Amino acid sequence: MRSKLFYSILVIIIILNACKEEEEAEIANHNLFPDEGMLMDDTLILNPIGYSPLSARLIRNYNIPVNLEIELTSKNPTAENLKKKYTAFRNRFDIPILGLYAAHNNQLSIRAIDLQGNLVKEEIINIQTDSLPDGMPEIIIDRHIPSESVEGMNLLSYWGIGSPQMPLIFDNKGEIRWYLDFSNHPSLNQLAYDNGIERLKNGNFYFGDIVSGSIYEVDIYGEVVESWSLNGHEFHHNVQEKSNGNFLVTTSKQGSLHQNGNSTIEDYVIEIDRASGAIVSEWDLKESLDEYRTSWTNQLNRDPIDWFHGNAVIEGLDQQSIVVCGRTQGIVKLSNQNDPIWILSTHNGWNINRDSVDLNQYLLQPIDNQGRPITDSSILNGYTNQSNFEWAWYPHAPEYLPNGDLLVFDNGDNRNYNQSRQYSRAVIYRIDEQAMTIEQLWSYGKNRGTETFGQYVSDVDYLPSKNNILFCPGFGTDNFGDIGGRIVEIDYGTKQVVFEALINPPLGSFVAFHRAERIPLYN
Repeated sequence: MRSKLFYSILVIIIILNACKEEEEAEIANHNLFPDEGMLMDDTLILNPIGYSPLSARLIRNYNIPVNLEIELTSKNPTAENLKKKYTAFRNRFDIPILGLYAAHNNQLSIRAIDLQGNLVKEEIINIQTDSLPDGMPEIIIDRHIPSESVEGMNLLSYWGIGSPQMPLIFDNKGEIRWYLDFSNHPSLNQLAYDNGIERLKNGNFYFGDIVSGSIYEVDIYGEVVESWSLNGHEFHHNVQEKSNGNFLVTTSKQGSLHQNGNSTIEDYVIEIDRASGAIVSEWDLKESLDEYRTSWTNQLNRDPIDWFHGNAVIEGLDQQSIVVCGRTQGIVKLSNQNDPIWILSTHNGWNINRDSVDLNQYLLQPIDNQGRPITDSSILNGYTNQSNFEWAWYPHAPEYLPNGDLLVFDNGDNRNYNQSRQYSRAVIYRIDEQAMTIEQLWSYGKNRGTETFGQYVSDVDYLPSKNNILFCPGFGTDNFGDIGGRIVEIDYGTKQVVFEALINPPLGSFVAFHRAERIPLYN
């Protein structure tokens, strides 16, 4: 009898310890407020710190350990309710309520379940929200096949509202369910995040701000968790989290000069140590590449000179290199010592770098789908295309796939040095670094023409759960007469469109969005 009692008590202790660990992990995952002592009573606070109008903070206390199920009723009868379950048993909950509808009396159900699975308490709360601010986009869902599309919502780094820029999340019905409004923020009230925001591994969001010149980490409510200054550099375009937690940032450096004496912009990459804020690596692209190359655009008579226009950077798969994308030069891989490894670009116009290294040796040799080298100089130099190979023109958003292939948004601006060929593509290349060859494996978008032509900005992502591609032209698409952007989800194998949303900013807006991501609303 004693033995059974001992083991029963031991099992209970193990369960309680596991619940405690899960609770601690769950609290850390949601980056909850540190000042819990200030709000001990049961409460629900809409827009708790003033920057997330479609979010609320829920605090609940119970006499016994429970887990919590929350459910937000959909305003659309054909859409599922939004549900979230907190499986850790505890007495106190301080959690976000996400996905509220604007200008709507939202109905929230809260169910507390005890250790035996019994319903302890159930509440129904109504939450009235205000209308969306002026300038938000019209979102039209043109196609959606739920069984074939990746679950989640769409994070849009929206540009159309002006200053401050407002990131938003919309669902598969086109309803905006979250956004950040920093209009009254002491340091982000003129936010210009360029590429936009993405989610960190810890569930928070991060972005750079051109105006304040810093990198920011914010939680789901918009609370600044941490920020990093750039120490003599100015943020431009992209910040990317590395595998070691540090940040890669494309920048302009104060005092940077071209060899012709004019100042330059957007031609540096730095690595910021996330813990200390120090710059631990710096890549000056004028040192590694050809700052005089003008075959795609001539900026050399301007001051400052935007000869490279770095718009994206990612970590190399070997973690000893970077891949940096320059809108007016192409995509290049550089070692951590700033030495070129390969150049993905037309072969036209490359010469030497500042160390007198001939860059032509790093140009990738295209091969056809039979593995044969393409030797036609008009194709190599970009004047014509081969039936199964095209270069990426004025590209954006390179991303490595799990197998090591490279996914790129090929904007197509000035394609073949001809502005009349207006189409953009999502394209996948296979690069053999030993043979220095490049093969085009897959592409989508050419046949759609101006419908999905994003001359500037734009994004492309791989969605591994269903092997789909998210193709996101963000500027100037022809949306049945309106001008905006699109988010197109494509089945990789069949090229069937399984989701398509049209994003129409107010008339006269220059850009609809820079980047878009498919994410779960709750991390």
